[in-house]
Amino acid sequence: MGCRTHWHSHFTNRTFQNTDNGPNEEADALYLIEQLGKRGIAYLHMSEPDWAGGEPYTDAFREKVRARFHGPIIGAGAYTVEKAETLIGKGLIDAVAFGRDWIANPDLVARFAAQS
Repeated sequence: MGCRTHWHSHFTNRTFQNTDNGPNEEADALYLIEQLGKRGIAYLHMSEPDWAGGEPYTDAFREKVRARFHGPIIGAGAYTVEKAETLIGKGLIDAVAFGRDWIANPDLVARFAAQS
């Protein structure tokens, strides 16, 4: 079993109306991630805040996540091929889910390949 998470909050420089996760929101998120890792979940699937126009997670936050969770990390939300390759290359994520792009474009893999 895996877990999909998303933190659209102040520490990612993105706030939704009436969103207040408290003063320790980053620490709380990292604690949850660490606890999920200790329980042996198969993967962590992190949805980026920038899918809705917010700021993407920082590399510093991603490094903290990676330090606490040692299984596969899947990124999702407004990824481009370049962003996916960069973050995978840095070891900050292991795979990317292209949900909406895939649904709208069943030939997405061919489109990505044609851009190479």
